[in-house]
Amino acid sequence: MYIIPNSTIQYFTGVNLSPGHENSLYFADEAAKTAAFDALVSPDLTETAVSYIYKDRPAFRSALPISRLYNVRYMRFRNLSFEDKWFYAFVTSVDYVNNGLTEVTFEIDDLVTWMGSFTISPCLVIREHTAKDNPYEHNVEEDLPTGDYILSGREEIHPASGDPYLVLSVARASDTVGSVGMYKGNVLSGAEYKYYPVSAAGVTDLQDDIDALIDDTKQDAMISAQLVYQGMIPSETETTRDGLDILANFTGQIKSSDLAFGTYTPKNKKLFSYPYCVMSVFNGEGSEQEFRYEFFLDHVAHFYMFGIATDVPELAILPTRYKQSGITYNEDQMMVMKQWPQASIAVDQYRAWVAQMTSGGGWISVMGKAASTIAGGIGAALTGNLAGVAGSVTGLASQAAGILAEKTRFEAMPDAVQGTANSSILYGINSKYFIIYHRQITEEYARIIDDYFTAYGYKVNIVKTPSMANRPQFTFLQTYLSHVSGALPASAARTIEEILDHGCRFWRNISDIGNLTVNNAPT
Repeated sequence: MYIIPNSTIQYFTGVNLSPGHENSLYFADEAAKTAAFDALVSPDLTETAVSYIYKDRPAFRSALPISRLYNVRYMRFRNLSFEDKWFYAFVTSVDYVNNGLTEVTFEIDDLVTWMGSFTISPCLVIREHTAKDNPYEHNVEEDLPTGDYILSGREEIHPASGDPYLVLSVARASDTVGSVGMYKGNVLSGAEYKYYPVSAAGVTDLQDDIDALIDDTKQDAMISAQLVYQGMIPSETETTRDGLDILANFTGQIKSSDLAFGTYTPKNKKLFSYPYCVMSVFNGEGSEQEFRYEFFLDHVAHFYMFGIATDVPELAILPTRYKQSGITYNEDQMMVMKQWPQASIAVDQYRAWVAQMTSGGGWISVMGKAASTIAGGIGAALTGNLAGVAGSVTGLASQAAGILAEKTRFEAMPDAVQGTANSSILYGINSKYFIIYHRQITEEYARIIDDYFTAYGYKVNIVKTPSMANRPQFTFLQTYLSHVSGALPASAARTIEEILDHGCRFWRNISDIGNLTVNNAPT
C-alpha cells in the first residue's frame, strides 16, 4: 500500500525535557499546547512531505544534516493522511548515515502528547507545591535532617507580684486546728504559715515571731522556712476551699512572617514551623519542654501562671489557647518549679532553755521545791531535828548546783540551726522564673531545606484530586496509586500513572524549564 509522504516533523532546541520525566509541561487543553509549540517552530528545523512516521518505531531517517540536529532535544510530528494530531517525543540520539541522511532515535512523550486529554481521579497526594503557603499552615513531618539548633530569642515569665517573701511553716496544736483543719490553696493542712517580706522590717518581724515561739517552748514546731514570691502566698481563707488566683497571664512576642535564618530569608513558609523553628520552656531545675508555634491559636506563646507557698512551694505555668480553639489551659502540658531556697533559722539555745525551765516542771517547779525544802528545814529546826535541816539544805544545794551547771552549759552552746540550709543560684541572681527559648536551625540547613521545598514542594499525604497547576511557574506533584482516564490509549494512561507516582514537576513556560530560581510563590 502506497502512503503519500505528507507527514511533518518539527525539531526544537530550547525544550529541556528528558525521558526521566523529572520535568514536564502543563497545558490546560490541546489548543494551548499547540499554540505554545507553534511559537517555537523554526523553518530550518522543520521537515515536510516526509514518509509516514511510526510512533511505535523508535527511529527514522531525516534529510537534515547531522550538524543541524546536534542541539535538538525534543520534537513533534503528525501524519496528516491518517490523523491531525501532534505527537511529542524526546530525541534520544542522532547518528550520521551520510552527508544527506541522519538517523534520529526518539521516544514518545506520552505525558505531553496527551496533556489536555486526560483527567486524574482522586488519590493519595504524597507531595506537592501547595496552592497556598501561609506560615504555620503545613505541618506534616518531612523527616529531614535539621542539625543543631541555635538560639534566636528569649522571653521570661514572671509572677505579677514578684517581690521575694519568706514563708515560715509552723505546726499548730491539734486543739487549734480543729476536726476540719485549714485550707490553703484547696489543700488541707495542719500547719499555719507566716509571711515576711525580704526587708529590714520583715527580718525584725520574723525574729520577734521566732522569739515568741521559743518563749512558748514551741521552737520545735517550726517545720520549714523558704523563700518564695509574694504572689504565691495563698488566700487567708482557712475553712473553705478557695482556688488559686492567676499570678500571670503571659502573651509572647509576635513573630514576623519574614523571619530570617542568619542572613537568609526562606521562600517556603513551612520553615517557620516545627522542627525548623521551635520554642521551649525551661524551669531552671533541669526540665525543659517543647511547644510549637503552630499549635497556639495566634502562633505566639500564651501561658497562665499559678503558685502556692506552703510546706512545699510550687510555681507552675500552663499553656492556654494551645492545641485547641478555646482559651482553657492544658494541664497535661504543665511545667512546674519546685526547688525553692530553704532558709536555716538559728534558735538561741539558752533562751530556749530558760523558757523551758520557766514552764511547768522547770525552773519555777524547782524553786518551788526549794522553797518547800527550806520551809521544812525551818520546821525541823524548831523541833530540834537538826539532821533533817542539814539534809534538806544539802539536797537544795545539790539541785541548785546542777541547775547552775546546766545554765552555764546552755549559755556556752552556739545557737541551734533548724531547717535545711539550701540555696538557689537562680534565685540569687534574680533569675528564678520560667524562660522561653526560641530556637531555629542554622542558616546552612535553612538554605538546604528551603531549596528542597522549592524543588519538591511539601509532604501533604492528602487524598484529593491532584493538581498539576497549583503555582504560577511550576508545580511538583507526586501521587500514590493514581488513576488516569480520558481519550488516550491504555498504554499511555499507564505510563502517565507511573510518572505521577514517581513524581514530576510541571512547568507552565517552556523557556523556564529547570530554572528553580523563578518566583514561584502562590498568587
